[in-house]
Amino acid sequence: MFWGTPKRNAAPLLGTIPVDLVLPGAEQAESESARVSPLADGVQGLLGRSDHCDIVFTVARERFPAHGPVLAAASATFREFLMGSSGGSSPSDRAGDPMQGLLVVAPRPAATGTTSPPAEEISGGIGDSSPPPVNIADASTPKRQRPQILELHVKGIETSEALETLLAFVYMAGTGGRWVYAPTSDLVNKDVLMLARHFGMPRLHEHAARWLVKDLTTANVVDRLATCEEFGLGLLHDKIVEQLTANPAELTVVSTSPELMRHPRILQDLLVQVAMLAGNSQQQQQRQQQQQQKQQQRKGNSSVGNASASQPVSAKRARQGNTAAKV
Repeated sequence: MFWGTPKRNAAPLLGTIPVDLVLPGAEQAESESARVSPLADGVQGLLGRSDHCDIVFTVARERFPAHGPVLAAASATFREFLMGSSGGSSPSDRAGDPMQGLLVVAPRPAATGTTSPPAEEISGGIGDSSPPPVNIADASTPKRQRPQILELHVKGIETSEALETLLAFVYMAGTGGRWVYAPTSDLVNKDVLMLARHFGMPRLHEHAARWLVKDLTTANVVDRLATCEEFGLGLLHDKIVEQLTANPAELTVVSTSPELMRHPRILQDLLVQVAMLAGNSQQQQQRQQQQQQKQQQRKGNSSVGNASASQPVSAKRARQGNTAAKV
């Protein structure tokens, strides 16, 4: 504004130097495009509508449709499984199953076709020398074949929520969408660990493993330790045991629980940890006693030194008194 007269920002002049034109709402459009992925929305929409699904998982009497190419892109082991089951046979029936028996291909129904009528009803049969009639309509318009749905039974999984979690991870987190891992129970988390290990998904496995150290209580700590032992999570197992043995009151509650008696390995680990803590405490007590004894010896030596130092002074005073008496 010059002398009260408003001045508009002049548009850049087009010339040999490249210029950028600022459009209203450009920053908002860029932020939305970075936040929302059309591919993620499209893939999630296909799953939500069960559109173009070529695979159906069955677990805990529930069916979950999915897309084979999407899962094959997220899991190399599942892609290898699909390649082995392309002929209709189940890879789990032979050695070298990439899914290690987790998935079993359900038998496909036989293809229904048109049955041939009896020979006597066919025009132009054996007793007729005239050629059979040709259906021009059927020859010109090919029949549309229905896509083959591959039905897979999931073995060793007790909760359907675990498979639903895996699909949500692939279709949401795998495409850049928002996804939060929040299983409703320890059993669901255990099933997710098994699915992630068989499908070869380390990121999902990491989420399920880290969940084991959340909301630890004396009621669920034994089950968490058993899960760590089953899946070979040694670091998490040691962290939980360390936290448990650091609180003697909680350790007493857990050690007297009937559930612990069903896991002798965990009981042994706790006893070893308690013995190590007891040994360390005894060593600390011995060190403290030794330090106290050294301090007492130092005090005794200092008092003896003070007494010996005072003896010459008293002797000197006695001599001075004797000489004074003789004089």
